[in-house]
Amino acid sequence: DRAGMRGGKFKVNLLGQEIWVGGDIVLSIQGTTCDAPHDFNKIKEQLAALQPGESINLSVLRAGKSIELTIAKD
Repeated sequence: DRAGMRGGKFKVNLLGQEIWVGGDIVLSIQGTTCDAPHDFNKIKEQLAALQPGESINLSVLRAGKSIELTIAKD
């Protein structure tokens, strides 16, 4: 929320599980894509190395367009 991300607007049932859809889709964090499970370990390491107040950069897909969001680490 502090970064300006938008959550899903619609609840749907997918394979017996309710999920929210229609919000931002995270494409990358700190320049590392979220394509594969091993990418998440790299992202966790990058975020852990940041000092409080340093910027966290997110790229998200919103309404078909890629946008950049920035938030300071607590």
